[in-house]
Amino acid sequence: MWMAISPTINPPLGRMTAGFTEPKLFQMLRNEKAHFTIFGAGSIGSFFAAKLALAGNKVTAIAREEHARQIAAQGLTLHSCHGEIIHIPLEVKGKIDANMPLSQVIISTKAYDNEKACSEIRNVLDSQDIPQIKIILLQNGVGNEKPYEQIFLKQNIYRLLTTEAATLRRPGQVVHTGKGKSILVRRDSGSNGYERWLAEVLTSSGLQCQMSIDFEKSVWTKLLINVPINPLGAIYRVTNGQLLQQKKILHRFEKLVTESITILDAKPIKTAFKDPLEEIKDVARKTANNKSSMLRDLERGKLTEIDYINGAIIALANELGMHAKENIQAVRQVKALERQTRESRLSSSLGMDGAI
Repeated sequence: MWMAISPTINPPLGRMTAGFTEPKLFQMLRNEKAHFTIFGAGSIGSFFAAKLALAGNKVTAIAREEHARQIAAQGLTLHSCHGEIIHIPLEVKGKIDANMPLSQVIISTKAYDNEKACSEIRNVLDSQDIPQIKIILLQNGVGNEKPYEQIFLKQNIYRLLTTEAATLRRPGQVVHTGKGKSILVRRDSGSNGYERWLAEVLTSSGLQCQMSIDFEKSVWTKLLINVPINPLGAIYRVTNGQLLQQKKILHRFEKLVTESITILDAKPIKTAFKDPLEEIKDVARKTANNKSSMLRDLERGKLTEIDYINGAIIALANELGMHAKENIQAVRQVKALERQTRESRLSSSLGMDGAI
């Protein structure tokens, strides 16, 4: 079940749905803007940081060195979908430290960096602070929350699942390449009012956000969107829109979705889709100019999140004794591209003849 949130600014938290409580944190935030720490401010993290800051919220971004230096010197530049160029003053750090306000941490690192990110956050916290910390995972993949569950309360861990599309043009500049929607869901599928407040803050910042009370359904719905778009964009080196324009690619797109739905149905795992294939194609159309994060990872010589996306479908198929031929093929091809990219970058760093 997903609940639409109408945009408001500084929502009146005392008038929430019956049964919701208003903890001290909410009382504190009623009359002032929130403070968010964005841990791992790459493409999508920088975009969310920009939108939240533009709406007047306090934001501290944790970013890689060159990106952080540019933001510190000139602010973060946002290129909007409508061609606007907006310069945003933004507090930025190269690493997390104990002097930061860490009541709400949006994690936008890669899924495979979660154990490291969780450890870095834990190392700067006092034990008495841990029950108060809200962890919001703005990431692709399934099972990302597991490292955080070892330290933080389950009811304080959230997934922020988005189809917004963004890319870094260069350090200090983020481009919004496709308008999407976001779903916010709590790890234990409960509700205490915080997620309603956060969804309203995001929506009032221009990030259309809905609440869900079904964790599994929400996470697998988002994963199913990534299943064809991410690997095929990387394999064929095309934008999301181009996936639908070439017969060969479109055929693989359809087979990946069909196979994955068959496996989810066998578990059974429900998704929010009525017509999965058409709705996923619609996401590709709405983000037509965007390159998938997997393609951008390969272009930068980085590891991809293939194990957390198509790998999750394969793991589920293995558990059920089913075949996942299309997903296995996609994983093998992406991993081969990862190896080629790393070897190419290594050769370039050594020089054409391999000499230092």
